[in-house]
Amino acid sequence: MKLLIFIYLLVLPVLCAAQDWPIKDLDTGRGETYLSEDEKEIIILVNKVRTNPPLFAKTYMENIKDRGPYYRECYDQLLVWKPQAILKPSKALHLAAKDHATDMGETGATGHKSSKGEDSATRVKRYGDFKGIYNGPWETCSYGYSKPLDIVLQLLVDDGVESRGHRLALMESAVHFMGTSIKPHKTYRFNCVIDFADSIEDKK
Repeated sequence: MKLLIFIYLLVLPVLCAAQDWPIKDLDTGRGETYLSEDEKEIIILVNKVRTNPPLFAKTYMENIKDRGPYYRECYDQLLVWKPQAILKPSKALHLAAKDHATDMGETGATGHKSSKGEDSATRVKRYGDFKGIYNGPWETCSYGYSKPLDIVLQLLVDDGVESRGHRLALMESAVHFMGTSIKPHKTYRFNCVIDFADSIEDKK
């Protein structure tokens, strides 16, 4: 019995370490001065859910999974979702997201079309060039929240969105870069825009 306890105590730290995130690897926005601390935290959280969906579900959704069918579905899906690649920050995507979050915030509008009728690809191309096979970004918009975890959970759960488009964008296997911006919103107090791309290069 004492031997079994001894072996368990030896193995326990290994098991705990296996169920944790390598934060230094996930914190890809570290050192990027154009990002706020909350925007850097959003990148960490997105990388957490992408690299270890089951751990994200158990850590952040265990106490909220029964709030409704979308919550439960999201929780169950994360438990079986395969890991995806870590995302790196893109200044071009950040600036495009910032433009849209500022515009929507000032006008009180929602959606992916700007007040001038521009789409997300047009906004991104102002600051960067798409280099991958997809000539456009995946874009998600969150309303009503300013805290990074609340924003990411809202997009993941996608409550009431039949297509689960925001959830799928966060977990898209083809993307490798992201940019995000949080701004005040005239109607919903806050809004956050996240743009993703498979490959992009900042304009000089």
